[in-house]
Amino acid sequence: MSTVALRAAWERELRARLAYLLRSLAAGDDAPPALRFKAEGIAEAGLALGLVDAAELAALLDAIYREGCGAPIAALFAYAAADCIDVARTRVTLPFAMRRAPVYPGPAAETG
Repeated sequence: MSTVALRAAWERELRARLAYLLRSLAAGDDAPPALRFKAEGIAEAGLALGLVDAAELAALLDAIYREGCGAPIAALFAYAAADCIDVARTRVTLPFAMRRAPVYPGPAAETG
């Protein structure tokens, strides 16, 4: 498989996994940590294999978040996409924020 084809397959997989997670979050559903970790692993594999450099990955992550959430990572989480990437250790940490779960007072709170 050529590098171009491998890069295209890698990007399709990363986009698909992140799109699923971002749709889940937008719908108010949970984003299972295992799925987030797998998406981070795919992003890290792209760096480790030289399919993408840190700047390209940051731009791609911003594009995916913009498509899924309507805004780049910096607008949603107050730090740049580049800050999600630790090039020295080939680590990627994707930001997610789930809606707070509804909390209802229990019987003890009502009687207090």
